[in-house]
Amino acid sequence: FMNNEVYGDGGIVASNPTAVAIHEARTLFPDVPIEMVVSIGTGGFTEVKSAPKIGWDGIIGQIVDSACDGEQTHHILEDILGGGMGTASSTSKTNYYRLNPVIGAPDEFPIDGTDPELLARLAQITSDYMAEPEQREKLQEIRDILDGRRGLRRLFPRRK
Repeated sequence: FMNNEVYGDGGIVASNPTAVAIHEARTLFPDVPIEMVVSIGTGGFTEVKSAPKIGWDGIIGQIVDSACDGEQTHHILEDILGGGMGTASSTSKTNYYRLNPVIGAPDEFPIDGTDPELLARLAQITSDYMAEPEQREKLQEIRDILDGRRGLRRLFPRRK
């Protein structure tokens, strides 16, 4: 609460702000097609199964989990824009890419963690993820689009 305004953490509204960014781009530039969207996550967690909670604890827990789950947005965008290796859907010409390594269990990497060993482990997990053939192929496709070797830029080169 500040200056009679209520503010909330962006993660409560858009833990994965990709859909918000697309909306803003279409609002500001309604006649410009979006050629590519690259969504970069901060790391996903391995799924941990636990017994369902009954009562308000369970309801509040589900609301918080839903609000903080950036992968829900990813799956929706994948359905709308096309999934996989930059393949556009039948209704969209936008190439969509998601980069988000699975980093471990939710309690392994606290959001405010500063332990150098944990950060080094996180960096290694990310490096290993980016070295995977699927991620390297995504990066090459992104490069090709940005360099104009693929997509709309190839058809409509920049004017100088």
